[in-house]
Amino acid sequence: MRLHGLLCRLTPRYSDLDLFGHVNNIRLLELVQDALFSLAWPDEVDGLFSDGFFIARHEIDYHARMKRGFQPVPVEVWVEAVGNSSFTVRCACRQEGQRVFTTRSVVVARARREERARPLTPRERAYLTNHMCPSLG
Repeated sequence: MRLHGLLCRLTPRYSDLDLFGHVNNIRLLELVQDALFSLAWPDEVDGLFSDGFFIARHEIDYHARMKRGFQPVPVEVWVEAVGNSSFTVRCACRQEGQRVFTTRSVVVARARREERARPLTPRERAYLTNHMCPSLG
């Protein structure tokens, strides 16, 4: 079943550079979090994850060095799996036609009052399922 993911355009800043003129690996992880937020809290849909969520796991594979440019960098974001209270998100970034990094993150829905994981709502589950693209990456 191939539905659709999300394409984010993120722009590394000058302050993201390391001593070698490449985007710092910690900043790459922050760009991934920006992409995850774009998926979990879209502008056009209200009421998703109203109590927030937390990241249970990040995996990142570095394929090439990301350079700072003046153009936004496309980051593909899609849902790989949906569980009871968590979902797995994949990201892939290319710059100048070359794969820069790929990630896999486990995101957990949060119950604010109890300060723990909570089951996904039917609305959240439907939204996430609509962004599944198991064939990407």
